[in-house]
Amino acid sequence: MPSGKLRPPPSARPPHIIAYGGVEGWVAGRFLGEGSVAAPGYWAVTGVAADDVLNVRVEPSANAVIVGALSPYETGIENLGCSEPADSPTRWCRIRSSGFEGWVAGRFLRQQ
Repeated sequence: MPSGKLRPPPSARPPHIIAYGGVEGWVAGRFLGEGSVAAPGYWAVTGVAADDVLNVRVEPSANAVIVGALSPYETGIENLGCSEPADSPTRWCRIRSSGFEGWVAGRFLRQQ
């Protein structure tokens, strides 16, 4: 599992974080295909009912242990990278917020 302590290399143009095959890293934007979009630095929760929460899980799986929860109005959620595990149709994003780290379903996040 990635450490979550990746830091971008120094450069004039900001690099992009990517996740592929369970590995996270940085890549210069010029190497990304046309139409690629840089990942936002921070997320906000979206699409969660006012009386519900967005579960944060220890692994990118709906069956993984829940390590925390985000309110439906949570903002300032740090983006640690997203990926689509081979065994899941869901895009999962690794986040850090409110003193904990974990994975959430990407469909409930929007760029802040």
